[in-house]
Amino acid sequence: MTLPGDAPAEASRPIDAATLSIRAGVDPAAIDHLVELGILHRPGGGPFREQDITTVRLAFALESSGIPLEDVAAAAERGALPDFARVLMSRPVGLLGRTHGAAGADLGLSPEITARVLDALGLPDVELDSPIREDDAELLEVAATVLHAGLPEETLLLTLRIFAEHLDRIAEHQRGLFRRDIQDSMMREGVPRAQMLEESARTREHLVELSYRAAHLIHRRMLERHAFENTAEQMELLLDEAGVRRRPDHDPAAIAFVDLSGFTRMTQEEGDEHAAEQSTLFAQVVRSATGRNGGRVVKLLGDGAMVRFDDAAGAVSAAAAIVEGAARGGALPAARAGIAAGPLIRRDGDYFGHTVNLAARICDAAGSGTVLANEVVASLTPSRSWSRLGEVELRGVPGPVTLVQLDL
Repeated sequence: MTLPGDAPAEASRPIDAATLSIRAGVDPAAIDHLVELGILHRPGGGPFREQDITTVRLAFALESSGIPLEDVAAAAERGALPDFARVLMSRPVGLLGRTHGAAGADLGLSPEITARVLDALGLPDVELDSPIREDDAELLEVAATVLHAGLPEETLLLTLRIFAEHLDRIAEHQRGLFRRDIQDSMMREGVPRAQMLEESARTREHLVELSYRAAHLIHRRMLERHAFENTAEQMELLLDEAGVRRRPDHDPAAIAFVDLSGFTRMTQEEGDEHAAEQSTLFAQVVRSATGRNGGRVVKLLGDGAMVRFDDAAGAVSAAAAIVEGAARGGALPAARAGIAAGPLIRRDGDYFGHTVNLAARICDAAGSGTVLANEVVASLTPSRSWSRLGEVELRGVPGPVTLVQLDL
């Protein structure tokens, strides 16, 4: 007897019992026990499938939850269970037979650094003396490579933490969509659960491959944009230091960044669905105010937006309308805005350069319900009432910047 179905051919490479026990993280005797129960099958005493790594790990995971292996075998014998290897990832990731600590030491990492890297990745219940997965070993190798190249440890840990947290949210979102739109839909159509698991797994594998490709392309696209933005700004500053001046622009364009204060805390307290509703409502406020004042929404940023105007007057009027509109009726958290006027570099429908970076940093410095700007904006809008805040150091901006606050 064996669990029904065969693993996908491209992932059914043969492995021996010793390799299976190492990569599944169990004793050889446990493999023999699963064979005796009929949970594992090796025709004619030949090799196991690589997919059996998944079968072993899932079987013992079920046992750890209180389900005896004998009951799992009996359910499989009745045809009540699908092939474990068909309902999980078709390309199993096993263990290496080495510990996390040993893998780190081989890469020149101290136990302390290894532990901090694993913690930054958010790996659950991982101990230095526990066996390491093949993919986690590769992640440690990446971490060791960049550390040995000179990247500060804290920078690496922060980067890994950001990657892990956001990718986990993406994976969680995908799981919810897959269950709702594919698995639950099949169940409503009357497909038996075991059949649903096998059939939906084939769809999932295709979607997983597409998501890997999409994630790579999107990340590369975004990374290129940020790299271009940084390089363009640095070139502007370099040319300015070299005495290369732009042609006089008596009416420079303006960029405004606007966002909602406390949006992250609200998301944690109220949930993603409420946050999505708030983002949609805020986007409507931004689009309306921007359009009325002759501007263009360059991009929406979830809890904020970047908008572009031909002149400073339009940017100021729109920013004021957005901040006041968010406060009206109490439906949204308080908003804030930062404005800068000056030369802009345009590429692929986006805007880059020192003026853009300055506007973003000014927005970061603004308090809830306020509109801040650089003094160029104030000089271009003499009909507006401004309060001078003086020189302020802004993160990522060379030298102090004189800021002004709009009197709303």
